[in-house]
Amino acid sequence: MTTTADTAVVVKKLRRFFGHFPQVLEILARLRQLMSYRCVDEEPEHIMLLGNPGTGKSTLLKWFAKQFPRIEHDELTEIPVLYAEVPSNCSIKKLAGVLLRALGSPFWNKGDEEERTFQLQTLLMNCRVRLIILDEINHVVDRGREKSHETVADWIKQQSAHARVSFVLAGIGRSRLLLDANDQFADRFREVLEITPLGLEDEAKKAELVAVMEAFEAMLEGIDHINLQTDDVLRILVFATAGRLRNIRRLLVRSVELAHQSDDKPRIDLSVLEKAFLETIFKHASPLQNPFSSKFRGTPLINAGEPFAPSGR
Repeated sequence: MTTTADTAVVVKKLRRFFGHFPQVLEILARLRQLMSYRCVDEEPEHIMLLGNPGTGKSTLLKWFAKQFPRIEHDELTEIPVLYAEVPSNCSIKKLAGVLLRALGSPFWNKGDEEERTFQLQTLLMNCRVRLIILDEINHVVDRGREKSHETVADWIKQQSAHARVSFVLAGIGRSRLLLDANDQFADRFREVLEITPLGLEDEAKKAELVAVMEAFEAMLEGIDHINLQTDDVLRILVFATAGRLRNIRRLLVRSVELAHQSDDKPRIDLSVLEKAFLETIFKHASPLQNPFSSKFRGTPLINAGEPFAPSGR
């Protein structure tokens, strides 16, 4: 029987899971190619990475950035990859400040737009930054109208040209609107990659989902559980999580915790998963809306008020 300490170890492993499944490997390979370019005498290349919330974009990008840590030289601090999350209600002044703070500048919140931009350009070159990753770029789209989108897009283009640095812009689907705002910007970001939800649409997608669930099952050490790789369970999991890695992780973490609370031998079965679904994904789901219930209606949870309903944006 697992102890509280054992359960805590399993939960920690699940929460830290980063799966190197096929589409992740493809994106990582492309990011490494960007890092291999030296753009002093050539034009930088850029990528836009899109995906639904919870598909693993931020986890992937943060993991990649950690593979290129800061290097302390006698005369400077080299920062090969600069990762930053775009703030909500983003303006150029705010965006410059976020990047300055990521660089470690003590003056990240000082000065107007022009002063922060000058400081940023100086540090990008002095710190030898080769790749800038801007996550949640959709926050730029969420603010203002086409004119402000065009202004921010033009500012990003100027920073790239001045510092000779490549950009990765990551966000949800509506981030594409940035490409419509500025023709020159769109020409530089013609390469759009997508990280898609896990699913069962074809054999390749199924193999990817099976590989992910196999990795998760390997972490359930000492906890009895149903087979998470059967066709029936995989189908239910896709309904319950929309194939989003974050949701699968949350569901399994809560299932481990619930199983440990049992008076009997801890076991993750459909009843535990049914309760975990209510607690982590869809609090007010009826049995007809709970994929782990025998009464589930068998249709995607995309209607109004359900967890995977389109946002309309």
